[in-house]
Amino acid sequence: RSYRSVEHYYQSHKTSDLSIQEEIRLAPTAGKSKKLGRKCVCDIDWDSKKDDVMRYALRMKFTGELKDDLISTSPAILEEGNSWGDTYWGICNGEGQNKLGQFLMELRSILEDEFSSPSSLIPGCQYDSNCGKCPHFRPCELRLRVEDYPIKVITFTGNRNLALNDVKKNLQEIHDSNPGTIWVTGMAYGLDLAVAKFAADNGIPFEAHLPFPAHIQISKWDLPTQKLHTALLEKASAVFTHSDKFSMQAYQLRNIKMADKADLVVAFNRNKKGGTVNMINYCKKSKIPIIDGFTHQYFSEGV
Repeated sequence: RSYRSVEHYYQSHKTSDLSIQEEIRLAPTAGKSKKLGRKCVCDIDWDSKKDDVMRYALRMKFTGELKDDLISTSPAILEEGNSWGDTYWGICNGEGQNKLGQFLMELRSILEDEFSSPSSLIPGCQYDSNCGKCPHFRPCELRLRVEDYPIKVITFTGNRNLALNDVKKNLQEIHDSNPGTIWVTGMAYGLDLAVAKFAADNGIPFEAHLPFPAHIQISKWDLPTQKLHTALLEKASAVFTHSDKFSMQAYQLRNIKMADKADLVVAFNRNKKGGTVNMINYCKKSKIPIIDGFTHQYFSEGV
């Protein structure tokens, strides 16, 4: 789904009521979306989710052609000045938390890091950072040990016999340690759906990656889980379908696409073989940082 402005995105996520979300999303102006958002009944946990919703909306706005515009403001201090008394997102009469300004400066720092030399993070790298050949340009474990290189996208993989109650505590720890991130899930039965449900319940923006169309993926599931899958797709920030028909290769293609876009992959695995093990091995071979979701430790050479 697309949104006309950051305001549209932010206001529409105040509620889980899909009809109200859509009304706000389709509002003709940002001002109208704001008015509609003020009238709706917010989810009970909205106050705990709203910062992450705003971070995600700003990231989507400034990752395109507006990226350079935000970077060009450095090193200026950004403030959202206003005269209508908003002291949470901005500053009024010299007072306020200026959350919007803080988030913009935070994002600006992230975008500036993307333009910095990747090889400068790797002692002894023989390549010039601008030649495009540096093998360290891909995410690697060292990247996670550099404070100025934050994690932005977390991809999850795991076994199908895992339910939300099995991993809820672990997911909360990951969220607490990495606020403002985008989560990526394959929407399969088990761990994938647990991740999507946790993200939706906690206001974490998440992408849903389907190996093939949803009606094929869920065709043999029980009815309650089918309904959950459908409802979660509606709440996803983006939905990707990687093949138009069923095949085992489609699962692998989806997993590769999910891993390739991640700054960090989290694997909840208790099996010796299968899709999760294949994903772990792919990440290690491709030098994509991957940790055990239960222990939060990096995987060694053996699974």
